[in-house]
Amino acid sequence: MRDNKIYQVATLQALALGYSRPVISVGDLLQKGDIGLGTFEHVNGEMIVMEGCCYRADRNGQISQVPMETGVPFAAVGRLLRGPAVCP
Repeated sequence: MRDNKIYQVATLQALALGYSRPVISVGDLLQKGDIGLGTFEHVNGEMIVMEGCCYRADRNGQISQVPMETGVPFAAVGRLLRGPAVCP
């Protein structure tokens, strides 16, 4: 049986109190899970982690893939894929 774990970066309360500095990079976060949600440093868009790839939804609704070195102050991810991710 597989372990069902969620990896959380910081707490929602910390984010609500204004702590928006990066704690981990996107590249390090993707080592912990391949599906999840979060935000980026300085709350610069909504994070969508899907099939091992990380995307940003900006305030205009535009979706773009995020560089691996981008900072993450808050996120929660889990693992669903059995194999490696293949990002576009």
